[in-house]
Amino acid sequence: MYVKATKVLIEKGIHARPSAKIVEYVLSKKETHVWIEYPQKNRQGNADSVLELLMLEVTSGDTVVIKAEGKDEKEVATYISHILETFKV
Repeated sequence: MYVKATKVLIEKGIHARPSAKIVEYVLSKKETHVWIEYPQKNRQGNADSVLELLMLEVTSGDTVVIKAEGKDEKEVATYISHILETFKV
């Protein structure tokens, strides 16, 4: 398992568009399972579900923990971290 903490820099936090981009990418990596934890609110969501990511209610400036397990775990976690730090509407 690969674990990576990331500060969310998206202006509006994790909303529908970055969630959809994350889910699309995670679903393309069938041999890797990914969860995003939001420790401040004691929540966790499966990264292959837009609804679960939205229910985390992560806002800009919050830190989340990406947990990836499987064949491409480091690559997947790093890419998701990049989305959370650089996504522009």
